Amino acid sequence: MSLRLRLIIMSALGIIAMLITSLIGLYGIYQANQTINSIYQDRVVPLRDLKNVADFYAVNIVDTSHKVRNGSLSAEKGASLINEAEAGITRDWGHYMASSMVEKESKLANENEQLMKRASQISNKLKQAIKNKDTAALDQLVIREMYPAIEPVSDKISELITLQLDVAKQDHEASEQAYLATRAFNIVLLVVIALILITISAWLIRDISHAVRSTTQFADVIASGDLSKDKPSASKDELGTLLNKLGEMQKSLRSAVQEIAKSSTAIGSASSELSQGSKQTSAAIDLQNQASASLASSVEEMTVSVSIITDNSEDVSSSTDIALATTHTSGQVIQATQAALSQMSCTIGTATQRILQLQDRSNAVGQIARVIRDIADQTNLLALNAAIEAARAGDMGRGFAVVADEVRKLAERTTQSTLEINETINAIQTGTTEAATIMNQALSEVQIGVQHAGDAAASVQSSHNAARSVHTAIHAIVDSLREQRQVCNLISQNIERIAQASEENNLAVHANVNTAFELDQQVLTLQTVVARFNL
Repeated sequence: MSLRLRLIIMSALGIIAMLITSLIGLYGIYQANQTINSIYQDRVVPLRDLKNVADFYAVNIVDTSHKVRNGSLSAEKGASLINEAEAGITRDWGHYMASSMVEKESKLANENEQLMKRASQISNKLKQAIKNKDTAALDQLVIREMYPAIEPVSDKISELITLQLDVAKQDHEASEQAYLATRAFNIVLLVVIALILITISAWLIRDISHAVRSTTQFADVIASGDLSKDKPSASKDELGTLLNKLGEMQKSLRSAVQEIAKSSTAIGSASSELSQGSKQTSAAIDLQNQASASLASSVEEMTVSVSIITDNSEDVSSSTDIALATTHTSGQVIQATQAALSQMSCTIGTATQRILQLQDRSNAVGQIARVIRDIADQTNLLALNAAIEAARAGDMGRGFAVVADEVRKLAERTTQSTLEINETINAIQTGTTEAATIMNQALSEVQIGVQHAGDAAASVQSSHNAARSVHTAIHAIVDSLREQRQVCNLISQNIERIAQASEENNLAVHANVNTAFELDQQVLTLQTVVARFNL
């Protein structure tokens, strides 16, 4: 059984014992409360009711009758008090009869009811006499009938009160006996539960102490370095699990110590090899430093040479830039000249066409002038004929002769103008013909100039292309030389880094030698520690 389950059982028993004790105590309290409630409801309250009934008889009936008889109380007031007494007696006696009664009490109550009937009759007579203010009848009732009727009721009520007190005392004694019995039972129950819990606790303490002692002894053996002893037998509880885990730890620790012993031997061999290798590495690093120094000197010289070549190449590149710009400018000028000549050729061709058109129009104007001259000749003939006809007509044709003369003059002026126009047209035609000839010659010469300009432009373009190719090649050479100079600088930097790394490696190798020595010392210490364990 596990330790946890045993502790749970012991705790459960304690809780159950507490619950039983609490329930018994609560039941005892309940019984006591019921007893007290019964005493109050069935004894104290009925006592109050009986006392009220006795008071109503003694005070409201007997005393009132005497006071009315003596004249110290009015008849109306006396009758009212008797009515109040009758109502109170009926009410309180009814409450009393409704309460729980023992056999003797019930018998006495029944007897008292019979007596109360007689007393009620006397009470009615007294009330009637008081209302009627019959003093003689009242005196007779008080002296002869009142006391014999009411005193037996008072005596029975006194017996009932005494009985109530006796029954209340019996209930109290019964409650006390129940309390004593409950207390004794609780004491016995607590003693039994305490014995059970003590027995279980002793059993648990014995098992736990044994398991703890075994576990502690086994832990002391492990702490002393003795890993060869086997684990003692363990119980099937939590402490047994702890002992099993401690045994597993012993096995793991034994395996770890064995591995440490093997590793310390291997580390000792490795440290010796590391020391020897570090010395060889140090010698190789010294040779590498010497080679790096020689290589750095060579690279430095190569870097200087490359820098000089790069500077010269940059000068040549600048010259080719200027030549390339010049050929480009010349090509642009020739192209502009060729364009201007082409434009001039177009302009001359257009002018030649205009001149030819002008010549054609001047020919047309000459033809028109010839037609006008023919018309003027005909008009002149017609004017002569008209003048002849006017002369034949005499005075009647004199006005017509004047008109004919004017027409003739106009025809002559027209003929003269047409002659001048023909001369002008002939001069224009001669000039236009000469201009057309000159323009054709100029057009031919301009076309030859355009062709020569095109040839010159092609030649300049070829020179420009060749210069561009040379310029590109030189720039490529300059870029290559710059890259080569950067590479040389990078190689020089890397060689310096290699030298620094070699120096650092040399320091690291010396540190490794020291580390190997310290490692040998640590291996010796580790082997000494491992030797303390008994495997």
